[in-house]
Amino acid sequence: MRNKRIEFGSGIWQQAYHEAMQRLLARGFASALTKKDAGLWGAKNAAESAIRMGWLDFAERADEIIAAAAEHRALLNSRGINQIVLCGMGGSSLAPEVISEYCNVGITILDSSHPAQVASALNRDLHSTAVVVSSKSGSTIETRNHLETFERAFQAAGIDPDERIIIITDPGSALAEKYTATKRRVYLADPNVGGRFSALIAFGLVPPTLAGAELAPIVSEAEQLLPELLQNSPENPALQLAARLYAALPQKMCCAIIANQPELAGFGDWIEQLVAESTGKHGRGVLPISITPQSSENTLFVPDNMLRIFIDRPVTHLASDDVLIRGGIGEIMILWMVATTALCYLLEVCPFDQPDVESAKIAARKHYQEVDKNTLANGTALSDCAATQLTAGPTESSLRGIYERITTALSSKKYGYLVVQLYFNRTAENICTAEKLRSALAAKLRVPVSATFGPRYLHSTGQLHKGGPQQGLFLQIIDLPQKDTQLPEVDAALYSRLLLAQPHGDAAVLRRHDPDRVIQLITTDAGKLIQLLQEFTAQ
Repeated sequence: MRNKRIEFGSGIWQQAYHEAMQRLLARGFASALTKKDAGLWGAKNAAESAIRMGWLDFAERADEIIAAAAEHRALLNSRGINQIVLCGMGGSSLAPEVISEYCNVGITILDSSHPAQVASALNRDLHSTAVVVSSKSGSTIETRNHLETFERAFQAAGIDPDERIIIITDPGSALAEKYTATKRRVYLADPNVGGRFSALIAFGLVPPTLAGAELAPIVSEAEQLLPELLQNSPENPALQLAARLYAALPQKMCCAIIANQPELAGFGDWIEQLVAESTGKHGRGVLPISITPQSSENTLFVPDNMLRIFIDRPVTHLASDDVLIRGGIGEIMILWMVATTALCYLLEVCPFDQPDVESAKIAARKHYQEVDKNTLANGTALSDCAATQLTAGPTESSLRGIYERITTALSSKKYGYLVVQLYFNRTAENICTAEKLRSALAAKLRVPVSATFGPRYLHSTGQLHKGGPQQGLFLQIIDLPQKDTQLPEVDAALYSRLLLAQPHGDAAVLRRHDPDRVIQLITTDAGKLIQLLQEFTAQ
């Protein structure tokens, strides 16, 4: 199947595809979405859905938002402020990061609790820095901590935080109530838009614009395509994508997202959150996995339970389980948003809630209170669970058994995919290292493998891990920070404790489904540990 936006290979899935498309057309899904019919995803979800449809109206305020942010940028630049740090989690940072990369503007993303990553964002010329604190709820724990850290840092440098810290939040949030009446600049977003659908409102538009991006063309192309996506037609590319993903289920719940253009390299991360957090509940869902064109799934083999989706890449031949999506970044974003809501209709789940995310937050808070910061400092803490292993100085013998446990579990077919959760400093080098490890494990184990950084994934694919099909095996690797983190003592202690509390909380919830599905490694030599795992895959 082929049109100018989307193209499929041909295969045994076609009957299921046509049945799914007929369901969407018979319901008049696209027309109902145009009318913001909150009953599309069931009566019990209507109340939540009714207050989450504002993303369809993104064009109404986009020009105003972009103009205000551009004027603000000019003011900052006139004062010698030309570095932007964005503190935000999930939808508050993923879309701005992707858009900034696409527009080739520099912005520092801080979505981590790792002390080294916080220190990297903090240890800069603060006199030329503005910090954007972005949180829909205003209560996100990581972002509130980042806010307090930068407030202390600005004050220590003799800089008024109100002149440098910029808030993006919903009206009525804790941040809005505290700062709207102050000198601090506050951008109030549309409260009727969920975080993962916020790419084309203030959360997605303000940070890249402050960093120097010109976003009017991106918004314009999305606005021009939207009417086509709201047509009840079998040629509607959003309905086609939704029907194609649904037709692959339940066998192929994983889909590799491959963006060939360097400026779209991070696009898969945004799709991961949008699709996994929207669909991954009630034992159903689709797990996108962002990979590179050099990955083993693209060059060697494709696991039996995985689709491949190419983003805006010329392809001479599509295999039967391949999908190609064409367009500019604004077009592709709005296409995926509409397609995701259609896929959720087919799955009979609500695209706008995340019922299993809060359980991990509650567990993390419990572990945070129990972590002894003094034992953290010397790397001897851990843990309340036999599955946790401290590998301060990893050796081949100490890791061999763990690696064999992984291979045995996956070969038993009890688990359908592996997730490597890395609580590391998310540097460019570590991102590259993670992808090399992920690709090597996928080639060796012959299953889909995801490698993602924590706590970033908790606000992205974490919902599907807990609420979706219970097919995942999880390897957590936690890099204990060095004693000298180049952070003030109060911040070093805060983030060190949080760094352990969050994976422990997530693991505790995951183990409620299956106590054997989480393998947790805490190390003071993450580089050596990764090297040994890669060597095992080559044997």
